[in-house]
Amino acid sequence: MKKSPFILSRSQITIVASLVFSAVACGDGGSSSTAPLSGSEKQGTPEAGVEVARAGGGAARDNDSGAAARKPSDAVTFRFTTGGLPGEDFVASTTDPAVIGRARQQLALPPTSRGLHVNGLIGRAKARSNLKWSWQYLESGWKLVQVSIGVCQGLPSDVDANLRIWLAEVGQFCPVASYVVKELS
Repeated sequence: MKKSPFILSRSQITIVASLVFSAVACGDGGSSSTAPLSGSEKQGTPEAGVEVARAGGGAARDNDSGAAARKPSDAVTFRFTTGGLPGEDFVASTTDPAVIGRARQQLALPPTSRGLHVNGLIGRAKARSNLKWSWQYLESGWKLVQVSIGVCQGLPSDVDANLRIWLAEVGQFCPVASYVVKELS
């Protein structure tokens, strides 16, 4: 039996999978983290206007110049749970008015009806910025979405336990069982 010259390590496979998902999902070089579905993509979906998270997304912006949507002093922080699992809560801050509005809309619903989860870019946490975790969502670098690719799914504890890999190879986190539970500021 001939041995294959193409043997990849697990981390190399993860990188390749991430790049493939980015290329397939984005189609635009990864310039945005979410996008409304086109007319042909909406066919067969339960709702029109569903947003699909894209790998390699960037922080929310309000114009093509890259200016932030609001001043950093206007950041609002929300607390999220991950499927109600004990010890798996986290927080995320944003200045994006659309994300703030969407989170507040979700909070007005009963917890069992909150169908949007977090998907966004992560980095090392500043002291006490994300409860007990050593990582945090980049401010205004996350969205609330209905669908995410599989490569960024997991639990907050998974990210914390393998932070180097999550930051270097995945770059974003999208716990699909997460939902907003409280506005903190």
